[in-house]
Amino acid sequence: MKNRIVRVLLVLTFVFTWLGFHSNPVQAAGCSGSACTGKDPSAMGCSASTAGALAYISDNYGVILGTVETRVSGTSSCNAKWARVYNTSGIYQWVAADLYCGTPKVSCQFQRSSAKIASSSTVGIYTPMQAYASTSTKSCGVVRGDPGPITSVPMGTNNCTSNN
Repeated sequence: MKNRIVRVLLVLTFVFTWLGFHSNPVQAAGCSGSACTGKDPSAMGCSASTAGALAYISDNYGVILGTVETRVSGTSSCNAKWARVYNTSGIYQWVAADLYCGTPKVSCQFQRSSAKIASSSTVGIYTPMQAYASTSTKSCGVVRGDPGPITSVPMGTNNCTSNN
Protein backbone atom coordinates (compact mmCIF):
# COMPACT_ATOMS: atom_id res chain seq x y z
CA MET A 1 0.00 0.00 0.00
CA LYS A 2 2.82 2.39 0.94
CA ASN A 3 4.65 1.69 -2.35
CA ARG A 4 1.46 2.33 -4.30
CA ILE A 5 0.97 5.76 -2.67
CA VAL A 6 4.61 6.66 -3.37
CA ARG A 7 4.20 5.66 -7.04
CA VAL A 8 1.02 7.73 -7.38
CA LEU A 9 2.74 10.74 -5.81
CA LEU A 10 5.72 10.35 -8.14
CA VAL A 11 3.45 10.17 -11.18
CA LEU A 12 1.52 13.26 -10.07
CA THR A 13 4.78 15.14 -9.43
CA PHE A 14 6.01 14.20 -12.91
CA VAL A 15 2.74 15.27 -14.57
CA PHE A 16 2.58 18.65 -12.81
CA THR A 17 6.27 19.31 -13.49
CA TRP A 18 5.81 18.47 -17.16
CA LEU A 19 2.75 20.74 -17.41
CA GLY A 20 4.65 23.56 -15.75
CA PHE A 21 7.45 23.42 -18.31
CA HIS A 22 5.01 23.34 -21.23
CA SER A 23 2.69 26.18 -20.23
CA ASN A 24 2.67 29.36 -22.28
CA PRO A 25 4.51 32.27 -20.67
CA VAL A 26 2.78 35.62 -20.21
CA GLN A 27 3.26 37.69 -23.33
CA ALA A 28 5.08 40.97 -22.85
CA ALA A 29 3.50 44.08 -24.32
CA GLY A 30 4.55 44.73 -27.90
CA CYS A 31 4.39 48.52 -27.60
CA SER A 32 4.59 51.42 -25.17
CA GLY A 33 3.28 55.00 -25.24
CA SER A 34 3.13 56.58 -28.69
CA ALA A 35 4.14 53.29 -30.32
CA CYS A 36 0.75 51.89 -29.19
CA THR A 37 -1.36 54.52 -30.99
CA GLY A 38 -3.59 52.90 -33.60
CA LYS A 39 -2.62 49.35 -32.60
CA ASP A 40 -4.84 46.45 -31.51
CA PRO A 41 -4.66 46.14 -27.69
CA SER A 42 -5.12 42.37 -27.79
CA ALA A 43 -2.46 41.76 -30.44
CA MET A 44 0.00 44.00 -28.59
CA GLY A 45 -0.41 42.19 -25.26
CA CYS A 46 -2.12 45.15 -23.58
CA SER A 47 -5.60 43.66 -23.15
CA ALA A 48 -5.02 42.75 -19.48
CA SER A 49 -6.17 46.22 -18.49
CA THR A 50 -8.54 47.82 -16.04
CA ALA A 51 -11.85 49.52 -16.75
CA GLY A 52 -11.53 53.26 -16.29
CA ALA A 53 -15.09 54.53 -16.70
CA LEU A 54 -18.22 52.50 -17.47
CA ALA A 55 -21.63 53.56 -18.79
CA TYR A 56 -24.76 51.79 -19.97
CA ILE A 57 -25.95 52.25 -23.55
CA SER A 58 -29.71 52.65 -23.70
CA ASP A 59 -32.30 53.40 -26.35
CA ASN A 60 -34.73 56.34 -26.29
CA TYR A 61 -37.03 54.37 -23.96
CA GLY A 62 -34.34 53.64 -21.37
CA VAL A 63 -33.89 49.98 -22.35
CA ILE A 64 -30.27 48.95 -21.74
CA LEU A 65 -28.71 47.54 -24.92
CA GLY A 66 -25.08 47.30 -23.87
CA THR A 67 -22.17 48.84 -22.00
CA VAL A 68 -19.31 51.11 -23.03
CA GLU A 69 -16.11 51.44 -21.07
CA THR A 70 -12.74 53.10 -21.30
CA ARG A 71 -10.00 50.50 -20.87
CA VAL A 72 -6.75 51.73 -19.34
CA SER A 73 -3.35 50.12 -19.38
CA GLY A 74 -1.43 52.61 -17.29
CA THR A 75 1.65 50.47 -16.88
CA SER A 76 4.89 51.48 -18.53
CA SER A 77 4.58 48.46 -20.83
CA CYS A 78 1.56 49.89 -22.71
CA ASN A 79 0.54 53.26 -21.23
CA ALA A 80 -2.55 53.56 -23.46
CA LYS A 81 -6.38 53.74 -23.50
CA TRP A 82 -9.10 52.38 -25.74
CA ALA A 83 -12.91 52.13 -25.80
CA ARG A 84 -14.71 48.79 -25.53
CA VAL A 85 -18.44 48.12 -26.18
CA TYR A 86 -20.47 45.05 -25.24
CA ASN A 87 -23.81 44.08 -26.79
CA THR A 88 -26.01 42.86 -23.91
CA SER A 89 -29.33 43.29 -25.74
CA GLY A 90 -29.98 39.56 -26.08
CA ILE A 91 -29.89 39.58 -29.89
CA TYR A 92 -27.36 39.94 -32.70
CA GLN A 93 -26.73 43.69 -33.16
CA TRP A 94 -24.44 46.22 -34.81
CA VAL A 95 -22.04 47.71 -32.26
CA ALA A 96 -19.66 50.66 -32.56
CA ALA A 97 -17.18 52.38 -30.26
CA ASP A 98 -15.39 55.74 -30.31
CA LEU A 99 -12.72 57.17 -28.02
CA TYR A 100 -12.67 60.97 -27.85
CA CYS A 101 -9.91 63.13 -26.36
CA GLY A 102 -9.70 66.62 -24.96
CA THR A 103 -12.66 66.39 -22.60
CA PRO A 104 -14.69 68.23 -21.44
CA LYS A 105 -14.28 70.11 -24.77
CA VAL A 106 -13.59 67.52 -27.45
CA SER A 107 -10.57 68.40 -29.53
CA CYS A 108 -10.19 65.16 -31.46
CA GLN A 109 -11.74 61.79 -32.20
CA PHE A 110 -9.59 58.73 -32.08
CA GLN A 111 -10.16 55.68 -34.21
CA ARG A 112 -13.52 53.93 -34.40
CA SER A 113 -14.50 50.27 -34.50
CA SER A 114 -17.75 48.79 -35.79
CA ALA A 115 -18.96 45.20 -36.16
CA LYS A 116 -22.09 43.06 -35.97
CA ILE A 117 -21.77 40.75 -32.96
CA ALA A 118 -23.85 38.38 -30.88
CA SER A 119 -25.11 39.39 -27.45
CA SER A 120 -22.41 38.75 -24.82
CA SER A 121 -21.16 40.28 -21.60
CA THR A 122 -17.65 38.93 -22.22
CA VAL A 123 -17.04 39.45 -25.95
CA GLY A 124 -17.10 42.99 -27.29
CA ILE A 125 -15.48 45.24 -29.84
CA TYR A 126 -12.83 47.80 -29.09
CA THR A 127 -11.09 50.71 -30.74
CA PRO A 128 -7.41 50.79 -31.53
CA MET A 129 -5.31 52.20 -28.68
CA GLN A 130 -4.45 55.81 -28.00
CA ALA A 131 -1.12 56.54 -26.31
CA TYR A 132 -0.69 57.88 -22.82
CA ALA A 133 -3.19 56.66 -20.27
CA SER A 134 -3.15 60.04 -18.51
CA THR A 135 -4.77 61.78 -21.53
CA SER A 136 -8.32 62.98 -20.73
CA THR A 137 -10.80 60.87 -22.73
CA LYS A 138 -14.44 59.89 -23.09
CA SER A 139 -15.73 56.64 -24.61
CA CYS A 140 -19.00 56.44 -26.52
CA GLY A 141 -20.80 53.45 -27.97
CA VAL A 142 -23.83 52.43 -30.01
CA VAL A 143 -25.78 49.16 -30.09
CA ARG A 144 -28.52 48.86 -32.72
CA GLY A 145 -30.06 46.62 -35.36
CA ASP A 146 -29.73 47.01 -39.10
CA PRO A 147 -28.84 48.92 -41.18
CA GLY A 148 -25.14 48.64 -40.57
CA PRO A 149 -22.29 49.12 -40.33
CA ILE A 150 -22.42 52.06 -37.96
CA THR A 151 -20.41 55.01 -39.28
CA SER A 152 -21.23 57.64 -36.66
CA VAL A 153 -21.28 57.39 -32.86
CA PRO A 154 -23.03 60.42 -31.38
CA MET A 155 -21.74 61.84 -28.12
CA GLY A 156 -24.81 61.77 -25.88
CA THR A 157 -25.92 61.22 -22.31
CA ASN A 158 -27.23 57.70 -22.88
CA ASN A 159 -24.17 56.22 -24.58
CA CYS A 160 -20.96 57.76 -23.20
CA THR A 161 -18.75 57.39 -20.15
CA SER A 162 -17.84 60.29 -17.95
CA ASN A 163 -14.54 62.06 -18.54
CA ASN A 164 -11.69 59.72 -17.81
